[in-house]
Amino acid sequence: MSNYLGRHAGLYDIFYADKPYRKEAEFVAKMLETYNVPGKKMLEIACGTGSHAVIFAELGWEVTAIDYSPDMVRRAREKARYSSKIHFIEGDMRHIGDMPELHGQTFDAAVCLFDSIGYTLTNEGVASTISGIGNILKTGSVFCCEYWHAAAMLCDYSPVRVRRWHTSQGEIIRISETALDASTQTAEISFDILELGTEGSFSRLKETQKNRFFSVREMDYFLETGGLKVLSRHDGFSDSLRISDNTWHIVCFSQK
Repeated sequence: MSNYLGRHAGLYDIFYADKPYRKEAEFVAKMLETYNVPGKKMLEIACGTGSHAVIFAELGWEVTAIDYSPDMVRRAREKARYSSKIHFIEGDMRHIGDMPELHGQTFDAAVCLFDSIGYTLTNEGVASTISGIGNILKTGSVFCCEYWHAAAMLCDYSPVRVRRWHTSQGEIIRISETALDASTQTAEISFDILELGTEGSFSRLKETQKNRFFSVREMDYFLETGGLKVLSRHDGFSDSLRISDNTWHIVCFSQK
């Protein structure tokens, strides 16, 4: 994995400024309360720049948050610098059991949002991540995982997307080109990002990422093999339990 490094991490919050982080965190927190988790200690996997973590802390959770990118972790620490309820760790989700900062700890809940579980790519990577999460959860604890739904990806993905953002420094243009590999159920996304300054400056960066998409039964199998019982699957961050070919993001809750 080599996602959101350097300047790309610096632009992340601009690209996702309209993402409804609060609505998503409040939905997850509501569901965790519904499932009677044993306490308020949370592990967040692939935390990005910490936007969900900050809101979970505001909702009363004590959050330990992990991300692979050191640049994202630095930005997350800055964002949460006034909160005493969040601790950030740089680490690979596939090796949760090997992180010295987590030795001896257990958690009441774990979350992996924004389809980040797919960055593990291989069967071995997914399995080791989920088993690591299962091992660090208390009995009765709940894991919330958001993942790309294979049916929607295969039927209606966009090969090319172009977006523009206007800032006080100028304009940012992001071109995203996506290619699917049905045999490995992965999407390769190539980002070409142009920054045009008001004074005529110009910079360009490129980054390629891979993410995996899953069928419902496939993810159920990974969770159950990791010692987690599926409780519910939602059409995004909503109460709807109807999963269709038009469901892009499945939010799944499972319990140890």
